[in-house]
Amino acid sequence: MKDDIVAQTILTFCARYGCARSRAFEEIRAGRLRAIRVGRRTLIRESDAQEWLATRGQPIRARRLHTNADEAFATHTREGEAA
Repeated sequence: MKDDIVAQTILTFCARYGCARSRAFEEIRAGRLRAIRVGRRTLIRESDAQEWLATRGQPIRARRLHTNADEAFATHTREGEAA
């Protein structure tokens, strides 16, 4: 039987959702991510993490990397061939 995650530490949340620890605390301070304190530990409920992801997650846009470098290389190559 698979164990369902009910709550997770900040570090676990960051690893699972791909954000920095400072970003997680920034989201908590801004009220966009709910967290609970258990003693000295800050925990995030899985339901709150999923809600945060649904409202804050943005789709990744496809883009070309190094566009300027590719263009510069192509221009340099063409100039070299023309000479």
